[in-house]
Amino acid sequence: MALVPFSDANQICDAFLALLADRGITPAIGGKLEDEFLSLTQLLELVKNPKQAAGLAKESQIVRAAAGIHDFAAKVLAARKAPEFSQFDEHLKLIATRKLKTTLSQTGENDPTDDAARKLVELYIACLAVHCGEEIRLDHPTNSKGDNPDILLSYGDNIWALAIKTPSSRHGQTLFENIQKAGEQIERSSANKGLVVLNVKNIIDHDALWRGGFANLNDAMAALKAELAKVCEAADKDRPAEDWDAVFAGKKTALPVLLIGQSVVLLPTAVSAQTPTPLKMMLACGFDKAPDQDGAELAHCLTHWMQIILRGEPGPPPS
Repeated sequence: MALVPFSDANQICDAFLALLADRGITPAIGGKLEDEFLSLTQLLELVKNPKQAAGLAKESQIVRAAAGIHDFAAKVLAARKAPEFSQFDEHLKLIATRKLKTTLSQTGENDPTDDAARKLVELYIACLAVHCGEEIRLDHPTNSKGDNPDILLSYGDNIWALAIKTPSSRHGQTLFENIQKAGEQIERSSANKGLVVLNVKNIIDHDALWRGGFANLNDAMAALKAELAKVCEAADKDRPAEDWDAVFAGKKTALPVLLIGQSVVLLPTAVSAQTPTPLKMMLACGFDKAPDQDGAELAHCLTHWMQIILRGEPGPPPS
């Protein structure tokens, strides 16, 4: 398990701020974004003086925000040499938004009414996609006409679409409708095939994971997987097969549906008995149907880069 020291994470965040400055982007002052950028500094102070945390809740909020801003910064930095990176600018400019509730972090919830936060999820996944395919195209975050998926890329012999939803409810019908709408987005696109991606950061129990008292990483990952599996099960519960056939059978929209979940837990390590440790996972939901082979490989590639990029530079490719 690779751990990034808080001081190194702070340097990565500084490099991210320098990248933004080079592109004429200044993060907004005030609101949740400023708190996230300050969280690594707060965390370093907290390590020096644990009594500064007014209880577990405040500590978990600081740690989760710090983990989220570090991970987001690392992913963007690792994509900066991609030939398509300049088209990411419109999404990066959202970091200068004055919306008080906008967040970069994928390790905690965002306000369900905040469209900017959802668009930054698209940027995060695009920063993974640049390492999987070519000719990445990212739909404009504010001037979208609704006829394009969030991301297009050339992968294998096809143009693939990634249609990304960030649901705010674990209700089965709501989840199905998110998948259905993402599929419709793919069908309208110029892609040959597409994957539906659900970012479930708003509907997993982050507090329960933080308080989990896990003995090791495997136990913690099993708990996160269980949280994602609940989402998959809720979407499928009492769902007639015809509903899924209407979304996937004979369509561009391919299985699996990819669920992305991230959180932070406390684990015993060589560093301490309770080391804050970010967890990241993608779960493939097939709804008892055979997955598209290329789609499964693309999902594996996205998962690999989400896990391996921790310091702002791409690592070895997936095996």
